[in-house]
Amino acid sequence: MEENIGIIGAGRLGKSLARHFPREINVYICDKDLDAAVYCAEKYNRISCKTDDIIEKLNYIFICVPPDEVKCFLEKYKERISESSLVVNMATSVDTKSLKSSFKNLEIIPLKPVAEALALLNGLKGVFITDGDASGYTRRLSYIFKDLGEIIAGNEMDVQQVNRIATICALNFYDKLEKELSGQGVPEKIKDAAVKSVATGTILGCPPDKDNYYIKGLMYKNKER
Repeated sequence: MEENIGIIGAGRLGKSLARHFPREINVYICDKDLDAAVYCAEKYNRISCKTDDIIEKLNYIFICVPPDEVKCFLEKYKERISESSLVVNMATSVDTKSLKSSFKNLEIIPLKPVAEALALLNGLKGVFITDGDASGYTRRLSYIFKDLGEIIAGNEMDVQQVNRIATICALNFYDKLEKELSGQGVPEKIKDAAVKSVATGTILGCPPDKDNYYIKGLMYKNKER
């Protein structure tokens, strides 16, 4: 049976899904800004359309709109979404339990990314948190998300705080590194490379390889300070 997947929202997260979902699945990109949907669909060889034209035919509906638009979307289409469709709530700050209580006729599960959309868009993998109610769908979703990351069970509402802390720490790290390099008169292009290639590359290797002589030496010197 042919499956139809709808991505509602053509922002960074929606683009990440469009780029990395399996090629053999029909993926429709919908956005209230039709130009954004068309651009995303053309870039990743998907199909752009108006939500009104496709909503009844979708087997999976991935909601990638801003948090304050999630309930508005469901309210608008609750009578048109098929009972056999799976609605996937990806908004980290929106509690899926509250959605289920408001829209009892819809099958809704959480799938919250412990990841930054730009990182996903560029091919870095994240972890996606769902709950026990989604266990029947996990195998299929794991295939759909195989190029995006791993799906595990957990508390979906922890994701917002985890991402918030990680983002703050990352911004503080960038600020400190930029000031340190600027203080040493490092040119702008080299600073940019240091952040994106050296620092990011080191973080990608975390937990650090303690057998690497270079890393081992730097960690030893850092402990001496």
